[in-house]
Amino acid sequence: MSKRSFIILIIIILGAIFLIFNFDSKRGDQDISWTYGSSGLVTISKPGGEKQTIKLQRYLFNDGVPSNPETATSVSQSFILKNQHVILLLISKDWLVGARVGAFVLLKVDWKSGEVASLIDHLPNGNVYGMLVSPQEKFAAYRATWGLNACSISDHLAIVDLQGENSTEVTVPPTENIGRSSSASTNVLFDNYQWKSSYVIEFSRYVSNCSTNEKLGSIEIWQYNIQTKQYKQIN
Repeated sequence: MSKRSFIILIIIILGAIFLIFNFDSKRGDQDISWTYGSSGLVTISKPGGEKQTIKLQRYLFNDGVPSNPETATSVSQSFILKNQHVILLLISKDWLVGARVGAFVLLKVDWKSGEVASLIDHLPNGNVYGMLVSPQEKFAAYRATWGLNACSISDHLAIVDLQGENSTEVTVPPTENIGRSSSASTNVLFDNYQWKSSYVIEFSRYVSNCSTNEKLGSIEIWQYNIQTKQYKQIN
């Protein structure tokens, strides 16, 4: 065998080893599953039958586990981020339900190290939902609403950095249409948001009647670039 053929053979073998290892790694991530107990315990099942239980209580309860832990919390949304080897859990603090509702926490659980990070922790009297993870798993966008009074609500689109602990509230500069239509009897709401790339999110905003929720005027479509922090109106 010539030296050139030998080198080519070595390259082919190394390439095959890389592909096999990469495939097995991804397949292992896909085999990850989990179960959640409302008292704040998440059990992660790994390939080969290995199980890992991680305690989340200190991120959920201020003064220890409530007296009714079986109904204390619930998972509203979850994502498995294969690139980061973590599970995102958007958890509702149901034990606070009552006069004050809507407390949420977003936890990032690393299934390899067992480490837990709290990315957002919203106080009661609101709602957090519609979370979307960006391509390449860099950011997550979610909608948060709070009741201001019997009719008016505060509606926000927020973005959280999944590799850090920073969050950004997306607000659109006032436009003539939105500004003229908005009043004490109307709400300005977000709608139909989606990631266009790893750093650009597109969304629409509109004015609605506070009492009937009827849409008033035209719907504006915007894009926000996280890197440049610039807004661009599409329509």
